[in-house]
Amino acid sequence: MAFTVNKAHSDVHGSSRFQILSCTADAATQTIDTGLEYLYGAAFSPQSMASSPWSITPNEGAEGTALVGQIAVTGVASGDQFYLQVWGR
Repeated sequence: MAFTVNKAHSDVHGSSRFQILSCTADAATQTIDTGLEYLYGAAFSPQSMASSPWSITPNEGAEGTALVGQIAVTGVASGDQFYLQVWGR
């Protein structure tokens, strides 16, 4: 199965694109495709979390492989809800 990911907001700031993704986990790890070509950075905001510590890694898959434009989320539990803010091109 895959996380439920919805784009809550999308905007352009100069030459960079910005997105807020609303996510609900259904497993401990997942690779999330942002639709962006390359990520400059990302931030994680818990909404309703039963797990800790969690980790996010831009431009990487959950298996540790380089995947530009995607973000690895690890250390969460099924049912955890959180927001990801990502910016890139």
